[in-house]
Amino acid sequence: GLRRISSGDYDADEFWRGPRLCSRHQKTKILSACFEGSYIAAMADLDNVAESQRSTLFHARNLARQSTLLLGSGLVSYIGAFALSVLLARILGATGAGIWFVAFLVAELFASLGHLGTDWIILRQGSYYHGIGDEARLRGTIWFALAINGIALAVLVVVLVAVAPLLSRQLFETSNVEAVLRLAALAGALMGI
Repeated sequence: GLRRISSGDYDADEFWRGPRLCSRHQKTKILSACFEGSYIAAMADLDNVAESQRSTLFHARNLARQSTLLLGSGLVSYIGAFALSVLLARILGATGAGIWFVAFLVAELFASLGHLGTDWIILRQGSYYHGIGDEARLRGTIWFALAINGIALAVLVVVLVAVAPLLSRQLFETSNVEAVLRLAALAGALMGI
């Protein structure tokens, strides 16, 4: 198409209705470059358009592949958690499974509470410092977040270990939960870090 345009033997309607390689604005730039005699510039513009479209297609395929992988791994994780819950309920019985689920809930709660927003500090400030290449501040942000996280989790562990007998007697009305609550406090601290 461009060889015929540069030589003056072209059909403008065919060019505009032709394959959608580029936008109307880009076709206008290519035509004007051809009429000004810079055929090489017109070919370079067409190559740049094709390259950007290949790059966009590559990124779209990459995004689709990674999204599928993320959704698939999430699905496997949920199915595995469900299977583990059913297995634990069968093996431990109603009372044992109930105690296990309470302990796991406490551990998850402690892990979440112990963060105190430090995950967002790392995400926001850490990504900014990484983006500008300031590794010293990035390391400082990570250490600051870990210190806050560790202190908060340590305080929560001490509090739960101290009140475990009271919770066991008053809330659950059994002494079987006391040791499990203490273990859940330690597990929550490990999960939080």
